[in-house]
Amino acid sequence: MAEYNSASRGMMAMSATLIASDTPKGREILRNCAVGLDEAKLDDPGLQMVVERAGELQEAVKELVQRLSLSNQYADEEVPSNYDYPSKYGGPKPIEDQIKAIAEIFGLDPTSALEYAANLPELPEGAEGWFAIPAVDALAAKHFPEVTDEAEKYCRAVLLVFEKLAASRRGLMVILCWYLLIFSGQIPTQISGPLCSF
Repeated sequence: MAEYNSASRGMMAMSATLIASDTPKGREILRNCAVGLDEAKLDDPGLQMVVERAGELQEAVKELVQRLSLSNQYADEEVPSNYDYPSKYGGPKPIEDQIKAIAEIFGLDPTSALEYAANLPELPEGAEGWFAIPAVDALAAKHFPEVTDEAEKYCRAVLLVFEKLAASRRGLMVILCWYLLIFSGQIPTQISGPLCSF
C-alpha cells in the first residue's frame, strides 16, 4: 500500500490509503511499464539481473512516478520581475545571527540549530545565503505543548510568527491582514483580533 498525499498537488492536505495498481489508471501505468520493458529487449540474463535488483527497481519506479505525477501547468508562466531589492539590502545576515535572533524572539534554545548551521554545505549556485526559519515543532513545544494535531500546530505557529511580526512591523501586518482577508473572501467592515485590530 502507498500513502497518497494530495497536498503536493496544491489541494487541501489529506491522506488516504490507496493501492494504485488496482485502479484503472494504475493498470494503464503498468501497461506502459510493460511496453518499456519489451522495448528494452533484455535477454534472460539481463532480466534476471533486474529481478535480483528488485529493491532498486522499485525505488527508481517510485521516484519516476512521483516526478511524473507533479503538475507542470505553470511552467511557461514565469516572467521577469520589475522589482529589485532596496539598494541598502546587503543580503541575509549570517545564519548564526539569524538563529540567535529567532531564539531570542521566540524563547528557544539555539544550541542544536547552531550546531547544525556549523556544518552546512556550500550554498547552491545562485543562492544569496542561508535563511533560518523557526521549526513548527520547536515553537509548539515551547508555546503550546498541549496541541498534538499537526495542522493545528502549524496554524498556531504561523499565527505566533505573525504576532511577532506585528509587534515589530505594524504597517506590514495591516497590509498582510487585509491581503489574507481578501484572499480568503472575507472582507469585513471592521477587523479585530490578536493580529489585526484597527
